[in-house]
Amino acid sequence: MNYTDFHPARTSPITPREREYLVQLIGEEKILKNKDTNGKASSLKREAWIRITSKFNAEAYGPERSDLQIRKIWERLKIKAKKVKASNKQETMKMDDGTPPQEEDEETNKVFNIIADELGDFGNEFDSDARESGEHELTIRIKEAQLREIELGIKLKVEALKNTDLERKVLEAKLVAFRKMADAADEVKSAATIVQAAAFKSID
Repeated sequence: MNYTDFHPARTSPITPREREYLVQLIGEEKILKNKDTNGKASSLKREAWIRITSKFNAEAYGPERSDLQIRKIWERLKIKAKKVKASNKQETMKMDDGTPPQEEDEETNKVFNIIADELGDFGNEFDSDARESGEHELTIRIKEAQLREIELGIKLKVEALKNTDLERKVLEAKLVAFRKMADAADEVKSAATIVQAAAFKSID
């Protein structure tokens, strides 16, 4: 079952406990780290999101969420992790001792461990001569990642619209079938009336 067919795309607030469990479930689905975009990989990824959604809703933390909603929550978690990592990297390259300016929380690290392949190696140390170019490269990577997130968001909206269009077509088909049944019932009723009238006439 695809939960997208039954729930709106807008998500309600998610609790820290829900975020922790969601990150755990996503980390277990190795196919989501696969960069391939062919038909087979895309199909396997869709199945993975459906499994994640089913397991997440089975815990009954709060309102049931669709796979589309789950993926939007994940997008936001990724964006947050990327911003924290990017900010720390840029600040670290400006400091002589290389110490990160802020402590990264466990959730950020877990999310980033899942998506690290999307941005390449954040851990390379740049010397003072390479800092400026390193910062520029990092900025480009972040922008590219954000564009990919926007692209995914658009694809999800298109998918939701397709589901809505499919529901409309199903309802239209049901309406046509109902009208045919109603017309057939009217014909049967008319025929019965004619037969009844003929019967009364013969009696007279």
